Amino acid sequence: MMGPLACAGVFKRLALLLLLTVAAGAPALAEQRVATLTSDQRADLRAGCNHYENRARFLSREGEIAFVTLMAEACAAAEVSLGSDSASERKTARRFLHRVLELRDTIIDMNMERVYGETDNPFAKPKVAEGDASEFTRVTDTGEFLIAHRMGVMSAYQAWLDSGASFSIAFLKGPVTP
Repeated sequence: MMGPLACAGVFKRLALLLLLTVAAGAPALAEQRVATLTSDQRADLRAGCNHYENRARFLSREGEIAFVTLMAEACAAAEVSLGSDSASERKTARRFLHRVLELRDTIIDMNMERVYGETDNPFAKPKVAEGDASEFTRVTDTGEFLIAHRMGVMSAYQAWLDSGASFSIAFLKGPVTP
């Protein structure tokens, strides 16, 4: 029969072993959380990609390519990375796609404010006179490119590439232009 001190020592060893076992499994659980996206989350990320894919649909993929073309192509590849075996690639792809979605929302909000002003009224009339679209200036392509840099879209893109993603703009045959 063991004395109280021996029992306490065994209990401490078991508690330590349990703690180490749980700690070793924590990263695996964290990786699993990153990998699982609900269908609503995937739809939200898809909406950001759709925006750029629609804008780039008829733009050239040769020579100098537009920024929206890079976003469209990278977005589609990042969606594939969400199913990668690499937790790092999944995590950085998700971060990049979230930044693309934030960029899309920001640009849309800026353009809407330029047309309708700072109103939340869904029935508001445009600030510009009917038929005179010359007063409305949307966010320029260069402006959108600079906003993307400022919002961290390009650093999230680079982090995703650095995670081992199999994507390169080299196949697009040219530099990216805003």
